Amino acid sequence: MLDLSRDAAMLTGLALEHAGDRCAIHGFCSTGATRSATSRLKAFDATLDARCLERLAGARSRLSSRFGAALRHATGVLTAQRSEQRWLLLLSDGEPHDIDVFDRRYLIEDARRSVCEAARLGIGVFCVALDPAAGGYLRQIFGPRGFGCSTGSSPCPKCCRRS
Repeated sequence: MLDLSRDAAMLTGLALEHAGDRCAIHGFCSTGATRSATSRLKAFDATLDARCLERLAGARSRLSSRFGAALRHATGVLTAQRSEQRWLLLLSDGEPHDIDVFDRRYLIEDARRSVCEAARLGIGVFCVALDPAAGGYLRQIFGPRGFGCSTGSSPCPKCCRRS
């Protein structure tokens, strides 16, 4: 999953760069409500050069994934960017999870609120999930048109159906 995530981030970055659009690539992890961390793999003003690709290749999976905290951090980074359109793309290999939360509805609601906060600031949010069973919770977080998931080769018709 991590290799697929890295490849997706790299290809998305290269496509945006080729189109003349600016993008940044960040990773995130958490271990409890007060210990969330992000790592900048590519800055907005950087090109996807050998050093950026090396940082991306060195990204490791660790700890938990508290979506809400990561989305709020990314929203803060994006609000500082001058642009007509600002989009936040979350690549995820699983559902929101953290070691100190035992009711997954809390993390889903926290992430949903962070998406709403970004929207109020004019930032579009979209999630691409690598988990083929992700549709239920992603629909709750991102809305019916704010996500897509894949089994790795084709869209998952079970949860990506648009109704």
